[in-house]
Amino acid sequence: MIVEFHPQVAEDFLQAAEFYEACNASLVPALQREFDQVLGKIVANPKLFAEVRGIRRALLTRFPFSVLYRVRDSNTIRVLALRHHKRKQQFAASRK
Repeated sequence: MIVEFHPQVAEDFLQAAEFYEACNASLVPALQREFDQVLGKIVANPKLFAEVRGIRRALLTRFPFSVLYRVRDSNTIRVLALRHHKRKQQFAASRK
């Protein structure tokens, strides 16, 4: 399975990491692990999470974030965003 990332996903993650580092630096590795675990679930079963208007959303359990992604074809996933739950639903909607 090929996993592509929109260039802005790195910035989404860095913003979240900076926030948690200011709160408690030990939360940053936990955020990374959970992000990686969710990506593993997506790769294992890309259609596991609900689809709305072509975008699927996988929730992190410990942190208030969702991974937004598209299934491009049977072998490719495109991660569009790491979105905080308080952000508007339209956040990253224009990302392709």
